[in-house]
Amino acid sequence: MVTPILNFESRRVPSYLKGLIDNRARADGHVHRLQVALAGVQTELDRALAQRESCDALLKSFSDNFPTDDIGAVRGWMGQHGKRGSFLEAIKQLVSGAGPGGITTSEIGSVLIGQFQLVFATPVQRGRWQRNCVTRRLNELKHSGQVEALHDHTRPANTSGRWRLKVERAASLDSLADLARSLGVEVEVEVEGDE
Repeated sequence: MVTPILNFESRRVPSYLKGLIDNRARADGHVHRLQVALAGVQTELDRALAQRESCDALLKSFSDNFPTDDIGAVRGWMGQHGKRGSFLEAIKQLVSGAGPGGITTSEIGSVLIGQFQLVFATPVQRGRWQRNCVTRRLNELKHSGQVEALHDHTRPANTSGRWRLKVERAASLDSLADLARSLGVEVEVEVEGDE
């Protein structure tokens, strides 16, 4: 067990140094955060380089004169779901076309698979894609207030959720009449029993 040192001397720091000390402490914290981030990026870079080298070795084993240097880099999203943003727009269109009854996550996934011509090797891959791509986008739309979930969040994990466009609550007749009057429209309200 380490015994703390309790006999420290308190030194008064001149005011002109306090700002400099504070800036140095902030810079030191920033350096530590960047070093941690750099270590993570370096690990990812090493892994990507090893994967690229193993792919090059396999390509060369099939054909010695295959020009691996001519293979260009591809960004992960490019072409995977069409033009950038079209995947989210397709989900919005499906939900808006479903009407008040909504549409399930698996129905959305099935339509998107056909629309974007996606191919999955196994049903497990399809399930992961649906959870990671479709459900995540639906939750983003939910948090932005564009769609609402009709399903119970305590449902079993292997069941599909149901979604619909978020509709504003209908206003009362009195509030609609007040709105019309504020816009200069003459409103006549009939109450049942008044004749």
